[in-house]
Amino acid sequence: MKQKNRVAIQCSTEHFMHDVMIMNWSNLKKCTLVLLLGGVAVLSWIVWWFFSNAQVELQAWINQDFYPTYIRLLSFSALGFFTLIFIIRALNKISIFEIIIPYITIAYFGLIFVFGAHCIGVFSPASSAGYVSLVTVALVLFERKVVYLIIIPITGFMLISLGLSLMNKMTYAPIFSEHLQSMSLYKNTFWVFCMLYFYIPIFFASLVLFEVLLIQWRKREQMIQRISVLDPLTGIYNRRRIGENIDLLKQQQSSFAIVLLDLDYFKSVNDQYGHDIGDAVLKQVAKILTENIREQDVVGRFGGEELANSNMRCDSLKSLMIINKLSKFL
Repeated sequence: MKQKNRVAIQCSTEHFMHDVMIMNWSNLKKCTLVLLLGGVAVLSWIVWWFFSNAQVELQAWINQDFYPTYIRLLSFSALGFFTLIFIIRALNKISIFEIIIPYITIAYFGLIFVFGAHCIGVFSPASSAGYVSLVTVALVLFERKVVYLIIIPITGFMLISLGLSLMNKMTYAPIFSEHLQSMSLYKNTFWVFCMLYFYIPIFFASLVLFEVLLIQWRKREQMIQRISVLDPLTGIYNRRRIGENIDLLKQQQSSFAIVLLDLDYFKSVNDQYGHDIGDAVLKQVAKILTENIREQDVVGRFGGEELANSNMRCDSLKSLMIINKLSKFL
């Protein structure tokens, strides 16, 4: 049964490796995912501030002079995310665009993040934790040179912003009123809930995405490990795995038999009908062998047209029976 499932495993492996795994997505798909998450995040910010400012008892904690400008900028930011998604869909057939779009995506995402972080405090808990989460996910999704090229200047800007705020040359967390910032922040319920609201979506989105990537990474490693022992043409074991099985049987000091089959006149098949027909012959022979062995038997492709059968834990009589059985099909 194990041997019969190897061809199916190989087909599902190719589908998984090329179509399902996020890590194997094109830059266009990855950027679309990041932009969509960014757009949804900014929309959630707008909803929070809109309903917060609608509460009369909370207006004292919000800078009313900056609030209208802040909402307009957030609205334009959200529109920018979805506009970039539209541009990606419109220009997805231009090869050079797929190379430059990660730089544009990360730069825009980073710019909006810095703007949001500046408005609530560059080194507030939400900004600091969000920065770490976003950089980690970006490094998993994109090439390091793309991420570092954008993240380094963004980090520098955040540090400069903090320095200017400490020197009173730039307002720190301008969306919050002076009254709120003059008190102990952790004692202000509105500020605490702001930090939780802004960071928790980033945390869960990053956690889910990172967990999906880790699971797929593990599956990819398992798939690669399986592929490394299979013959790519026939789907049965390759020469490397045959050798490993024989070494294992020797270590266990088990009695076993090896049947080596060589297809006569196989070269003439290739010469007369072409290599595609020759490949079809090898696949058919591998299929016949796979369907006519026992659970403990192993079939593999040893050479160009040579197939080996390693019969585990059998005595000489059973070995002869297998040889006779195999010879009927060839």
